Amino acid sequence: MLVLLPIAGLRKSSSSTKLWTAATAPPFGSHLWSATYDRDLRDVLDVQTDVARQIGKALALELLRD
Repeated sequence: MLVLLPIAGLRKSSSSTKLWTAATAPPFGSHLWSATYDRDLRDVLDVQTDVARQIGKALALELLRD
């Protein structure tokens, strides 16, 4: 069974917001996937939905690749 550990971070400046996400596979910390997203955070729920969809698609492609 594959276990994924999600990791995320957020950096905000006066003009932009950068969100980074990654997935690792414990116990060895194998880096499976990562991405960075630049977004306007006026509507946080739209950003959350959009980024979650993109992460799901990317991980599905990565996991189904083998």
